Amino acid sequence: MTDRPPPPPRFASRREYVDRLGDPAYWMPYLRTVLARHGLPDADASAGVIGTYPTFLVGAVVVKLFGHFPSWRDDHDVEQAVLRLLDHNRDIPAPRLLAHGRLYDDPEPWPYLVVERVPGCDWQEAALAPPQRHHVAEQLGAAVRRLHDLPAPTDGPAARDCLAARHRTWGSLPAHLADQVEAYPVPPSYPRRLVHADLTPEHVFVDGGRLSGIIDWGDAMTTDPHYELGPLHLGVFDGDRSLLRAFLAGYGWAVDDGFAHRALSAALRHQFDLFTSPRLRLDRFATLDEVAAALFGVDDR
Repeated sequence: MTDRPPPPPRFASRREYVDRLGDPAYWMPYLRTVLARHGLPDADASAGVIGTYPTFLVGAVVVKLFGHFPSWRDDHDVEQAVLRLLDHNRDIPAPRLLAHGRLYDDPEPWPYLVVERVPGCDWQEAALAPPQRHHVAEQLGAAVRRLHDLPAPTDGPAARDCLAARHRTWGSLPAHLADQVEAYPVPPSYPRRLVHADLTPEHVFVDGGRLSGIIDWGDAMTTDPHYELGPLHLGVFDGDRSLLRAFLAGYGWAVDDGFAHRALSAALRHQFDLFTSPRLRLDRFATLDEVAAALFGVDDR
């Protein structure tokens, strides 16, 4: 292996970049450079979660490269900052940061992170039986509570916040509900907390029927903790309110009369579109208040 990288990756279009994201053969020369620099053993690579940046499982480690998209610098800096913070809080199950660096001194240097590989598989692949799902949901609630209890950073991730609603562009809400989004009242601000902000089935790992890790911290930010609930409940829990109740119990979340409204308001203003699943059947609701009660009304058993 050599620690000198091949020429920088170049892509003629976004489509070409996306087509290469999960291609180990294309990225292997860059991965070998990273491994050689940090004295890590060479091994075959396989694609990790295919998202925004090339991420590969290589033996006992995961290598993530940041580039191409305009947001690469912020995403890299946030993920590195959060992983450093979590290294000092090992009761939060996140992968340990092992190494970092940059491939080039170019204007696009392709920085990278090397983290330990989390044991087990993601929530969806685990196919847990219902009692295990509720148990892991409770464990996840306790872990997220520990995350939210950390002192909120004053720089790095704190500079990021939730984006304005873009539902007319996304088109996942029925038109009559999309027309209500801008006027849907935003509740008074909660104390800002460090949140993962992208708790999806691919990012929650399970091993032996227990929570083993939470991965992919590049979207972390400091904001209202209700912001965490949309991707978690509509993605990981697939709208199952019994799992949401288990999570809230593990967290120790005090649910009040405004909980459903706060949760939906945060979900509507999330940076990602959380309402694409046809299982939600949102066209059966006339108002967003009805949506809030149906999706997040945890007092209704």
